[in-house]
Amino acid sequence: MSERMGLYFHAITPNVIVGSQPRSAVDVAHLVDHQGVSAILNMQQDTDLRHWAVDLEGLRRAAAVRGVEYVRAPTVDFDAGSLRSTLPLAVARLLSLVRAGKRVYLHCTAGLGRAPAVCIAALYWDGLGILSPDAEDLVRLQEAYDHVTSIRACGPNKVSSEGPVDAIRGATGDLLSGSNVGNLQRHGPAAFATLHARDRKAILARL
Repeated sequence: MSERMGLYFHAITPNVIVGSQPRSAVDVAHLVDHQGVSAILNMQQDTDLRHWAVDLEGLRRAAAVRGVEYVRAPTVDFDAGSLRSTLPLAVARLLSLVRAGKRVYLHCTAGLGRAPAVCIAALYWDGLGILSPDAEDLVRLQEAYDHVTSIRACGPNKVSSEGPVDAIRGATGDLLSGSNVGNLQRHGPAAFATLHARDRKAILARL
């Protein structure tokens, strides 16, 4: 865990840090110089940036000067439907950066909802090098959730109704079926909360 001025973040894996929004060139410099960050993945919408008076172009310039790749996957805050539809894109972008050897700073506004949800989904679908199938060739969403929340106390609620974890289950079902599976209540509380290794391959092929 690290906290510096307005930044509050945790390294979830060796290559993925989840945290709050960088708001200045000084924040970007700190992430580069002290955390080895080489890419930033921002989940905020333009409305979030305006609300917090964040100069997006200034951040992009600061990142470019330091050789940091700056990527966005805008998602509506506190909106499970928006998160569900954006997760495949966000996870694909995160995995692309990690596979390119980047150390990624993944953030939303406070780093407690959208960004952790993307990290949980990436762990569930890919493993990020640390979450492998068990002896029965299964991966459980609960394990990904527990890994992230044991490191960073954050907002995704595993027992929520149409919350971030339900968004991950929904996106998982959508990717496996190749189309929107609709309301999760029709499928039961455990639907899409466990994957076989072959399911992971199918999901990754569709990202």
